Amino acid sequence: MSWRIQKTSGGNLGDETIHDVSNFLENRLLMAETASIDRKAVRRIPWVVVNTGQTAALYSGVLARYLASSGIVVYDDGESLFAVYQIGDVYARS
Repeated sequence: MSWRIQKTSGGNLGDETIHDVSNFLENRLLMAETASIDRKAVRRIPWVVVNTGQTAALYSGVLARYLASSGIVVYDDGESLFAVYQIGDVYARS
């Protein structure tokens, strides 16, 4: 199942299609989406804070999962799989 969202912000239109949603840290969700940026379709993996709606793009990619027991994010950029682990407030790709 996919969700299509059309945004209006400051007069600029943009489309997003959310392909997947999963848990990420406390009160956050990890998403896999396609966004229209400068008329190009861009696959990306952002997180969103559930309470505030704040978002941040983490990676370019097609799918990701957070493994809570190990604190690792595994994501697919469309060509390779990556495991990313947390060091303090920073995530490092292995």
